[in-house]
Amino acid sequence: MLDTRRLFQIFAQWLLTTRKVTGYRLAVAAAMLVALASTGCMANLKAASSGKIGCSPSSIEIEDDKEDWGSRTWTATCKGQRYFCSATATGRSSADISCTPEG
Repeated sequence: MLDTRRLFQIFAQWLLTTRKVTGYRLAVAAAMLVALASTGCMANLKAASSGKIGCSPSSIEIEDDKEDWGSRTWTATCKGQRYFCSATATGRSSADISCTPEG
């Protein structure tokens, strides 16, 4: 999975090398900006999960990380307990995060 900085570099390079901005390219640029804005604050899923499940980030394992337009889901495991977590972007640099124990 590409990290946010690498995606931004790819996006910036694409914009710099584009000579003609068409409707399609503008739509792609807008989609990339939305994706970057919605994931930037969620770069560290262990830290985001920590406050919701009561474990230190160093004792959390992250699996099944999936991103979609303005939302993200993942599975956090701590001390043998699995939690299903999600984040929904609520602004440019904030998100609502929730984690529910399995079972």
